[in-house]
Amino acid sequence: MKTSSRITLFIHSYGDKGALCRTLDSILDQGCFACPCVLLLHSPVGYLEIAEMFRELRIEAVEIWAGNVVWPDALPKTDYIGVLCAGDQLEVGAVSAVHYAIANHAESLCIYGDECKQQSTDSPCSFIFKPQYDPILQNASGYIGRSAVFKVAGQHLEFRRDMHPDRQVQELVNKSGMQITHVPKVLLRSSNCGEHKKKRLCIPKPFENPTVSIIVPTRDKLTYMRRCINSIFSITAYNDYEIIVVDNNSREKDAIEYLHVLETKDWINVIRDRQTFNYSRMNNNAVEHAHGEILCFLNNDIEILEPSWLSSMVAWIEQKGVGAVGARLLYPDGTLQHAGVVLGINGYAGHPWKGTDPGSLAVDFRLQYPRTVSATTGACLLMRKSDFLSVGGFDENLAVAFNDVDLCLRLQRKGLRIVWTPEATLIHHESVSRGRRDTPEKRRRFTREKKYMRKRWGGRLKNDPYYNPNLTYNSEDGSPVDKPFQYPPKRWWQRWR
Repeated sequence: MKTSSRITLFIHSYGDKGALCRTLDSILDQGCFACPCVLLLHSPVGYLEIAEMFRELRIEAVEIWAGNVVWPDALPKTDYIGVLCAGDQLEVGAVSAVHYAIANHAESLCIYGDECKQQSTDSPCSFIFKPQYDPILQNASGYIGRSAVFKVAGQHLEFRRDMHPDRQVQELVNKSGMQITHVPKVLLRSSNCGEHKKKRLCIPKPFENPTVSIIVPTRDKLTYMRRCINSIFSITAYNDYEIIVVDNNSREKDAIEYLHVLETKDWINVIRDRQTFNYSRMNNNAVEHAHGEILCFLNNDIEILEPSWLSSMVAWIEQKGVGAVGARLLYPDGTLQHAGVVLGINGYAGHPWKGTDPGSLAVDFRLQYPRTVSATTGACLLMRKSDFLSVGGFDENLAVAFNDVDLCLRLQRKGLRIVWTPEATLIHHESVSRGRRDTPEKRRRFTREKKYMRKRWGGRLKNDPYYNPNLTYNSEDGSPVDKPFQYPPKRWWQRWR
C-alpha cells in the first residue's frame, strides 16, 4: 500500500494575496501530506513575504507574466501535478485521499474528486458530486475541473500565460485517455477563477440519414395517441422515418376508428396484438415489421416539442461505441421526469432528480449536458436494429417493468455505451395507457419482475458508476446523503508508514 509518489501543486496567482494565502493555508492543513508548491505569477507582485510565511511548503515561483513556462525546466521534479487558482482551497484530507487512490490505481494518469464551488468567500458552497470518468460529459462540460492531479513523469508541459487554468486541465485530461480514476470525496473548494469561456456544447451531426422505424405501442386513450402521432408528423424535422403502431386490444370506438384512419397512411403501419399486454413482446414483434436501420421505441403518451429531437438522437447513435440513446422527458408541468436511469435507487433502478426544474444548475450540472448513463427509459429509446437483434431484443419475461433497463445492461455487456441527451426534450404523460400498479395482480407481477432482475443482474443493481455514492439511493430526488461516503478508509496510511 505504500506510495512514495511526489505531488506538486501549480498555483496560478493573479495578484490577490488574500486569495493566495487561503489556498496555501488549506495546503498546510493537509498535515504530513502537504505538497510543495509552484506559484505561477501572472502579475509582477513579489512573493518573498508569502514564501517566508509558508516556508514549510517549499514554495517556488515563476513569473509567468513575463513569458511561458515549460516543466520540468528549472522546476521541481515530481510524479503528479495539480493545477489550482489562488483562492481554491483543498478540503481537509484531500491529499491523503489522492495518495490512497494512487496506491490503488497506479495505472491511472488522472485522479479527480468531487468539489464544491464558491463564487465568493461569503457565498454558500454548491456541491458537485461527480460520476466516474465519462468522456462524453467531460467533452461537453469539463466537469473534472481543478480537483484533479495528473501523472506527468517523462512529459514536458507548457504553462502559457494566455491560457486559463481550466483549459490547461482540459488538455491534461485529454492526454490521460481512459486511464482516469474518480475519488468519491470532496477534495476542493473551488473559487471563481477569473473569466473563462466554457466549452460550448458540441452536438454531433449525422453522417447519413438512416431510416428510423418509430414503434408506438398503444391501447385506447385516443387523446394521447392522436397527440403523439400528430406531433411526430407536424413537428419532426427529420424526414426519413416510418411509424409502426402496435395496437394491443383497443376497445374504445373512437380509438379503433382512428387506427383505421392511420392504416390508410403510406408512412404508418398498424399491426395488431391480441394477447395480454406485454411491452417486450409487442415491441419485439414490431421490430420484425421494421424497415429502418434505426429503431425508436416511443410510448403513446409522448408529445414531441422540438423539430430536432430525432436528428439529435440519430447523431448520437451514429457515434462509435454508442449502443442506445435516451431523451430528456418532462412532465406536462415542465418538471423533469427522466434524465437517465440510475441503478440501485430503491434497490433496483430509478430516475434521479424527478420533479425538479430541468434548467436549474443548482439541482445537478449533469442535467444540462449529454452524458453516459447505465440505462435509459423505453418511453423514448433509440438504437440500431442490428444491436437490438444481436442481444436478443427485449426480454419477454419482463412484461412491463425493467425491460428497458435489462436491454441497456445487455448492450453494455457487449461493450456499448448508453447516452442520455437533453438535446431531445419531449413531454411524457407517464403510464397513461397502462395506469398505475393499483391492483393485486399488478403488484404481484411487479414483484416477480423485481426478483427476475435481481437474479439476472445481482450486484450490478447495487450501485451506479455514473451516479455518486454521496447522493441518495433511497429516493429519486438526487439529494446528498446525510453521512458522506467514507473515502479513504480511516487511518489507511498506518498500513504503510
